[in-house]
Amino acid sequence: MRYTMGIVVLCAALAPLGCQSTNSANAGGNNGQQANGERSEQQGIAPATAADQRFFDQAGAGGMYEVEAGQLALQKSSDTQVRNIAQRMVTDHTKANDELMSLARSEGVALNAAPTADQQQMLKQLQGMQGSDFDREYLRQQKTAHEQTIALFQGATQNTSQPVRMWASKTLPTLREHLAMINGDMNGMNNMGSNR
Repeated sequence: MRYTMGIVVLCAALAPLGCQSTNSANAGGNNGQQANGERSEQQGIAPATAADQRFFDQAGAGGMYEVEAGQLALQKSSDTQVRNIAQRMVTDHTKANDELMSLARSEGVALNAAPTADQQQMLKQLQGMQGSDFDREYLRQQKTAHEQTIALFQGATQNTSQPVRMWASKTLPTLREHLAMINGDMNGMNNMGSNR
């Protein structure tokens, strides 16, 4: 009895410092997460939000797909315009991927930068194509991918943490420029027919 009373008095005295009983520490399903978050904040890293994590996952996968698709186009295409676009994709998305990895590290997020299963399937499709068929499919994939990526980044400018919002805002103009280049080349290819 005296021992139990001593614990109660000790906890009451230490309550302002965060003393918790075993029962209150185990109550609720997210106390472990709160503790991890508190540790992260003490180390200067706030825990990533679910929106941040989704953005990192999707942007990381998309960035890697862009680089791999661009490298394929540089190997397989003989069209000057397609090769110029592919080189721009490799250069810009490699830079963006490096920045994203650095941002993820600073936010305490483990970044899994690999294309998704769907993106891997698209890369496989490109690998089996040649000539103008390859060029048209590469540009079609790039148009769709950039439209989706722009939507992802626009969403991130509104529903993610400030560092992610700032980086997404800074990167959006380049993505829009990519889409304009892709659309311009697709229009040129369609106007010239299959001679290109």
